[in-house]
Amino acid sequence: MVSGKAAIDWPTFFKDYEAAVDAPVCFYFEELLQAFPEAKVILTVRDPKEWHKSLKGLIRVSNRMRPFGYVVPKLGRFLDLTFELLDKFMPGFETYDQDAFVQFFNEHNAAVKRIVPEDRLLVFQVKDGWEPLCTFLDCEVPQDIPFPRLNTGMLGPETKMRQVFNIK
Repeated sequence: MVSGKAAIDWPTFFKDYEAAVDAPVCFYFEELLQAFPEAKVILTVRDPKEWHKSLKGLIRVSNRMRPFGYVVPKLGRFLDLTFELLDKFMPGFETYDQDAFVQFFNEHNAAVKRIVPEDRLLVFQVKDGWEPLCTFLDCEVPQDIPFPRLNTGMLGPETKMRQVFNIK
């Protein structure tokens, strides 16, 4: 997925899934649009400087956890993938250069808006909650269920680790 040596068979890759979020799939949105021409795309937007702060936190936590990757192979593979993706899509990420990160963020979002057909794109802010999301996905708005906010500040890396280890 990272090396680019072989084309990815996206329909096979996602055969048991209905949706995908975040990295690494967000980096491959153009290929995914070709593989799934009717797919809906949700571009979650936020303040670029806050995104930089969050990503910088993820990188720092991931760096501190690298030694544990030798003891816990699944963690090691997750961290390797994280750093390979960062290196491929954001060369020089180790500098934590806010201007470079913000430029990448803005260019990525602009590309998504330019390439994804308008009728299949929702530009979404988490603070807007269920309504625009459910309207776009043509499903009912959950009643009495607060909208989840899992990727806030340093909770983001914790959430990622829970996903890696399948911890509820």
